[in-house]
Parts: sequence; structure tokens; C-alpha cells
Amino acid sequence: MTCLSQLIHQFVSDLPDVQRVVLAVSGGVDSTVLLHSAVQAKLAQPLLVLHVNHQLSPHAAQWQAQVSDACHKLGVPCHPLMVEVDPAGRGLEEAARSARYQAIGQHLRPGDLILMAHHRQDQMETFFLRLARGAGVRGLAGMAPVREWGPARLGRPFLTVDRADIEDYARRHALTWVEDESNTSARFDRNFLRLHVMPLLQQRWPELPAQIGQAMGHLREGDELLREFAAADLLECQPRQERVGVSLTMESLLSWSHPRRYNLLRHWLTQLGYRLPARKRLEEVDLLLRAQQEQNPLLHWGDCEIRRYRNRIYCLPAGWQRAVEGLPQNCSAGESVALSNGGRIEWTAQAPGLPSGTYTLLTRRQAPHITRAHPSGRAHSQALKKLLQEYGLEPWLRDLVPLFLLEGKLIAVGDLWIEKNSRSRFRSGSSVVVFSATFAACLI
Repeated sequence: MTCLSQLIHQFVSDLPDVQRVVLAVSGGVDSTVLLHSAVQAKLAQPLLVLHVNHQLSPHAAQWQAQVSDACHKLGVPCHPLMVEVDPAGRGLEEAARSARYQAIGQHLRPGDLILMAHHRQDQMETFFLRLARGAGVRGLAGMAPVREWGPARLGRPFLTVDRADIEDYARRHALTWVEDESNTSARFDRNFLRLHVMPLLQQRWPELPAQIGQAMGHLREGDELLREFAAADLLECQPRQERVGVSLTMESLLSWSHPRRYNLLRHWLTQLGYRLPARKRLEEVDLLLRAQQEQNPLLHWGDCEIRRYRNRIYCLPAGWQRAVEGLPQNCSAGESVALSNGGRIEWTAQAPGLPSGTYTLLTRRQAPHITRAHPSGRAHSQALKKLLQEYGLEPWLRDLVPLFLLEGKLIAVGDLWIEKNSRSRFRSGSSVVVFSATFAACLI
């Protein structure tokens, strides 16, 4: 067993509960060596190769065929993945990477460990690219040897291996690989570093790749420490699931320093699965926290939005309002209803509640003629707008709150209240249920 094969064997063995090893193989020298050395490692887990065809090169079909042929000779199943790359708004490199990761992610399952062939020089290039973009501690820490990826894990066993050692392995084993013609184009940032910057730096400081790797290790330790602090701060902010999205109390955030506040927000967004905004966008939170409530402060951060109501800040998925289009016109009490947007309406037995039957379901926006309501237990009716405020419904949900009607008469308002005297319209002994799901069940 070669040194690289031993490295892969030890790398996989050190991780618990690996059920399958998935190899990302482009056909270049690095991933070709990864494939060959993984086979030589004689792992206990089955192997699967995923090859992403970006369809950007006139030779893409040839590369796919070569990878498939190599896998066939080694007895490893290969699954080609065709992707469409749209560079609009983010550049070709980032668009190709995003398409590649999305395609691979769709084929991962619990227990998978996907291996990629990034090596020491790739790590160094990543460091300088992120440095040029003004990255913080987490970004400059570079690529982690192992990280979670959906239900699976992503591993990079070659991060401490020099590119020269990988190329030497390929020559010694007479491997064949493809050469991407785009690798010689300096118009791509990574290629510019590889072709023009790194050779000069390593000529001056031959040990630079190893030293940068050591510095990135220190940065990863610092990032882990910041995450531990942020996890404790998150608990102090009392995270809470809301009708749509989640929220934090503002009290601690207002009392903390800017670095501590931003560290908590980064951790919170990461836990929720959202992309991290730039530092300037994070600074906008200071304005949101101190804005007057009647201004209805709102920050759009790409795949999410940040709002504030009373003493809490809210994080909602971008475009959550579109889900209201899935509300049905008729809804049968007692039956779970699947919405067109993937959400559901659930009913739970309660007393007092609504008798079983088929109700007309409209949002407040769809029923502007309903301006007053009379919750059970109250002596008088009041303006619906005032009641929604009193019940603490977030302002951005008030036009979307589901209204349950029977024969044109308001029977209940979302999961907030049942109308007074509504039950008197039904026969005694009717099955009693009430819509008690959160708005999240209706809207997202």
C-alpha cells in the first residue's frame, strides 16, 4: 500500500459511522490519483464515483468518457452528473462551483463520506483568494479537513500533501488524466495566483505552503473558540421558533460590543443554513435594533431577511410571502391539507373548538370586507386590525393571517381565536376541532 493509500485508509478509519465513500472525480491529475489510491486503500466501505460534467469545454464529453473508463477498469461504479452553469451575477468560477456542489449534494445520503482531492497548494491559493476578498477568521481558516454536508460529510485527505507528490504518484503508476485547457487562462483568479504569484512566493519562501497551512490551523482553532462563545451567547438570546422563521431577544444584543454581536449573528445564520452577509451588511443590524418600531425595519440578506418586532429580531426565509399562494379556498376540518408550496394545514382536537366541516379559507388580504371580529370570551367586537395588534401578531403577517369562514361568516382567525357564538350555529354533539398549527404550517 502506497503512502497516499495509507493516508486515505487512515483518514476514513478515523471517522465514525462511514457507510459509503463517494469520490468526486473531475478527471484531472489530483482526482485521478484520489480515485486510484482510494481503490488501493482497500477500504471496508463501498466506493462510488461522481463526475460532474459542467458542459463548459468542447472536451467535456471526452473527459466524462475517460473518467467512466478509468472507473470501469478499477471496478468502481461511476455516476456522471450533467449541470447547467449560469454565471450571471457571480462569475463563471463561482457559478460552476455552486452548480457542482448542488448536483453532488443531491446524491448524498446519511453515512456518506465524500472525498475531494484538494491539496496543500489548493489550500494556499484559497487563503490568498479569501485574503484578497477581505475574509474574516472563518474564511481565512481555509478548507476544513472534514465538515458536515447535508446528511453526509465532506473530507479532504490530501490537504497536507504537496502537489508534487500527487504528480509523482500519477507518473509512478502510469495514470492518465485530462488537462483542462482553462487552467492556463490567467483571467480566472485562482489560475492567476497559480501561474504568476505562487511561483514567485515559493521561490522566495520555499516552505510557504506548509507555513500557511500552519497559520490556517491556528485560525481554525480561533474560529472554533469563537463558535463556542457564540453558542453560549445564542442560548442567552433565547432563540424561539416563530410562526414564520425564528427570533432572538434584543436585550443582550443591545448591551454587547459590536464584535460580540456580529459573532453571534454569524453563528445564528450559519446554524439556520443561510449564507453569511458581508461585514457592511452585518453593521446594518445596529440601525435595525435602534429603529423606531413604526418604521417596520427590514433587512434583505439574499436568502433570508431580518425584521424586528417589539423586543425581538426575526430571521425569515427570503420569499416566504409567496407561500400564501398555496392556501386552498376550501379546507375540511379534521383533515391534514397539503398546500401547493409544500406546507401543510394541521388540525388538533380542542375544546372549545370548531365543529368538523368544510370551511372557506382566505387571507385577510383576500377578504378586505372583514374589518371587525369578536373573539370568544369578550363582551364586544373590535376592529380586526386592533385585535391582531393586541394578540401580538407580527406586523408582516397581519395581511396574511388565515380567516376561516362558513357561509360567508367569520368563524375563526388563524390559530389566534374562535369567534364568539360561532359554535351555536352547529348541532349539539358536533366533532370539535380548532386550527391550532402555527402560520409556518400554512406559509412555508
